[in-house]
Amino acid sequence: EEEHSTRGRARLLFEMINGGVIEDGWRSEAVKDSLDLCLACKGCRSDCPVQVDMATYKAEFLSHYYERRVRPRDHYSLGWLPAVAQAAALAPGLANAIARQPLAKRLAGVDPQRHLPRFAPARIDRWLRRRRPGGSGARGRVLLFPDSFTTAFAPGIAAAAVGVLEAAGF
Repeated sequence: EEEHSTRGRARLLFEMINGGVIEDGWRSEAVKDSLDLCLACKGCRSDCPVQVDMATYKAEFLSHYYERRVRPRDHYSLGWLPAVAQAAALAPGLANAIARQPLAKRLAGVDPQRHLPRFAPARIDRWLRRRRPGGSGARGRVLLFPDSFTTAFAPGIAAAAVGVLEAAGF
């Protein structure tokens, strides 16, 4: 449908800004619904001859839309994920057991049938602090920024990256 294409979304935003067709402005459910399926991947920006950046427009719209409003529960549970992951690192087994409970999923705004990722037994940041650098380091230093998901759920990915970088002389 047109409203779920980049052109359609841009047109809805244009009509919202100009008023007339969409009269409820930043509170428009039609605009929110059309942006809901946008992944904010920025693919439209590189594909579009005039570089329409729908991800930025979506972020701006949602900022205004939720101004002085309560957001959906999943926004809060994902927004607080780094802090939750830090606490879960104290007892990852217990955190994983709680996260599997349907009530916990509902409270977080997650469908109870969805399988959540399991917290790793050890976080990558703790592993990095304890280990001694390997390799020669002849090619220089590298700064590695593991994201929240890698740090809490898949530290092996970052450990493998460290191994590759060290093998390459960094």
